[in-house]
Amino acid sequence: MPATITIAIDKLDAQLIRELKEKYQGTELEITIRRQEEGVLLSEKEFWALIDLLDWEQDTEDAITKPLVEALSNLPVSKIYGFEEQLAEKLYALDKEEIAQQFPSYPNRFSVDGFLYDRLCVVANGKAAYKAVLKDPTRMPTEVSFEPLLYVASQAYELKTGNTFDYQPTVSYEAYSNKEGWNRSNK
Repeated sequence: MPATITIAIDKLDAQLIRELKEKYQGTELEITIRRQEEGVLLSEKEFWALIDLLDWEQDTEDAITKPLVEALSNLPVSKIYGFEEQLAEKLYALDKEEIAQQFPSYPNRFSVDGFLYDRLCVVANGKAAYKAVLKDPTRMPTEVSFEPLLYVASQAYELKTGNTFDYQPTVSYEAYSNKEGWNRSNK
C-alpha cells in the first residue's frame, strides 16, 4: 500500500534519507515537487531585468548574451532554473495560431523551429515588445530571430557549476504546445 510523506525541502538531509532507506528498503520513491506561490524561483520582474542585460550594441550573438549569462551565473542555481521556467512560460504564451498566422509561410510551409526562434526574439526585445505582440499579433516580427536566448540558462548553469544543465520546465515552448492557442481543426 502506498504511503505519502510530505517533507519541506529544507528539512531533507542525509540523516533523513538514511532513515527513509532503512524504513522503506526495497521500495520505490516517487517525488512530486509542489511550489508554494511565495516559492517562485525567479519573479517576472527579475526575469525582465535580466533580459534587459542583453547588449544589442555588440556584433555577435555570444557578445550580446554574455552580460545576461554572466549575471545569471552569479545568482543561486534556483534562479537559473527560474529563468528557464519564466522563458518557457513566455514562449508558451506566444505559441498561438493568431501569432503564427503572421508568417507568410503559414500554414503550408510553416517552420516550427523558425516560429520558436522568432518568439525568442520577441522575448529578447523586452517586456514591452512581448506585451505588444500578445495584445496585437500583427506586431509579431516574422523575419528576425534570436535563437541564442534559448541557451542562456544552460550556459549560465555550466559556467556556475561546471555541470550540464538538466531542467524540464513545467510548460513546453515547442510550437503547438499551447493547445488553447491553436484551432485544433487546422492541426
